[in-house]
Amino acid sequence: MGFLGGVLIPVLLLTLIGPAFLTGSTGDGSEAQAPGGPGQTGSGGSAPAPGAIDENSIFDSQSFDKQIEQSVASEKETKLEKQLGGQVLFSNDLLFPMDFEYYTVSSRFLGTVFGKLTYPDVASLYLSYNFLSDIFRYSSRAGAEPLDSSLFDIQAELAEFFIDFDVHKKVFIRMGNQLIAWGPSFFWTPVDFINLERFNPLAKIDLRVGKPGLRVHVPIKKTNLFTFFDFSESLDENNVPRGIGEALRAGLRYDFVLLGYEMGLSTYFGEGVRTLAGFDFSGVFLRSDFYGEFAFSDGSNTPKAVPLSTPGTYALEYTDDLVYSFDIGMQKSFGEFKYWTAGGEVYFNSYGYGAAPPVDFLLQNGLFNPIYTGKFYMFFSLKKSNLWGNQNITGSVACVMNASDLSFDAYTTLGFLFPRLIPINLKLDYLGGPSGKTFTPGGPDSVLLSVFTKVSF
Repeated sequence: MGFLGGVLIPVLLLTLIGPAFLTGSTGDGSEAQAPGGPGQTGSGGSAPAPGAIDENSIFDSQSFDKQIEQSVASEKETKLEKQLGGQVLFSNDLLFPMDFEYYTVSSRFLGTVFGKLTYPDVASLYLSYNFLSDIFRYSSRAGAEPLDSSLFDIQAELAEFFIDFDVHKKVFIRMGNQLIAWGPSFFWTPVDFINLERFNPLAKIDLRVGKPGLRVHVPIKKTNLFTFFDFSESLDENNVPRGIGEALRAGLRYDFVLLGYEMGLSTYFGEGVRTLAGFDFSGVFLRSDFYGEFAFSDGSNTPKAVPLSTPGTYALEYTDDLVYSFDIGMQKSFGEFKYWTAGGEVYFNSYGYGAAPPVDFLLQNGLFNPIYTGKFYMFFSLKKSNLWGNQNITGSVACVMNASDLSFDAYTTLGFLFPRLIPINLKLDYLGGPSGKTFTPGGPDSVLLSVFTKVSF
């Protein structure tokens, strides 16, 4: 059914079944009745129902106006709210090496659409789908990789689908497929223990998919306790149900304020996974936003490529040694009108690869991630709004470098946002360093030029 079956029909179903799903009905099928309030009883011996007009005060104009206001307010509170929206990216990219031996040019639509139904003070239902459609791709490179689908297909996948509700505003519950956002860091996220994929700060749009689970949030004065029960392992690789004891995993997070800093403690544990523990903080230091994350585990949850006796061959192995990573960053706005923003982060991963990462082997096994493959990384960015005195233009320069293998991605962007015109963005990446490294898996120094627009609706 393509795009209609994968995206539009679920959203339309939400719109149609939402009122029946979210109405406040009693267990026997009858509508729940609001309790009567205190007051004088009438001839029937019962107090007037909320929103009803007391016959003893029917000629009292002030009482009449008050009853009308209460009736209107009650109607607004119980009205089902519907929301549709999303984000669309239209991107055109040109990639070529500095020696101009080949080129690759492509164009594609991608993004996410969502629908949300909210029954005030009862519950809300949220559904979102990611989609991708290639328009064209040309390449003069021999052995170019094939696309995942043809130009006549629209790829669509469920991103998130959950229900939100609370218990007297004391306990907040979310159940279903969802993304979890723990930790304050922007670029690297060591305490992101739960999501299937780590956030990619180099991507133009976030197309990650959520994990099935139950999140429980309990605010306690100025602190918060989060619990996430992970259901993603409840089925085995053949979709056969497992027992709770052998498949249930859970994550915990407790955040609080200490000495002016927001701090968090987190962990993730369960059957078949090494227990992970983390600490993060955020606050102000030297008049700048200062933040960091630290994570460690007694052993690894992902395999690592270990060289074999034959050169160029590897085997995947887990380790029982201590594995740890940390990220520290700062960001500061400055200038008379705070048009300038500078930021930077450093990241270290004890489980990463050094000067010779086995990039090809990792790609073949689906384990390659350019910003997490190495041991030591650095990132710096400088952004300015109101560029050249025009509030509709922004510009930035940035660089992320794997100091372990000396490869890097240096890029600059220009954003144009003029009234009654779609936003236009230009991005120029220079992928440098030795061939076959973290940021140069396809060859030596190359240039990537992107012209894209991203619209939210």
